[in-house]
Amino acid sequence: YAVFYCHTSQSNAYMTNLAAAEDEAKAKAVAVCHKDTSQWDPEHLAFQLLKVRPGTAPICHFLPEDHIIWVPK
Repeated sequence: YAVFYCHTSQSNAYMTNLAAAEDEAKAKAVAVCHKDTSQWDPEHLAFQLLKVRPGTAPICHFLPEDHIIWVPK
């Protein structure tokens, strides 16, 4: 059986095209930007990597190929 972990957030989702700089390789990807991170754990890896604090900047990331996202029309 499939098991899903669902959560909601105040986020924007974007479909984007990716291309390699050195060849013709191309792919489509979905990126999500979490607009309000003020309630996130201050020790979250994203804050450490981006050198920001909760609530000061949106956190954006790509979704893996097998993830599902539902968005309003």
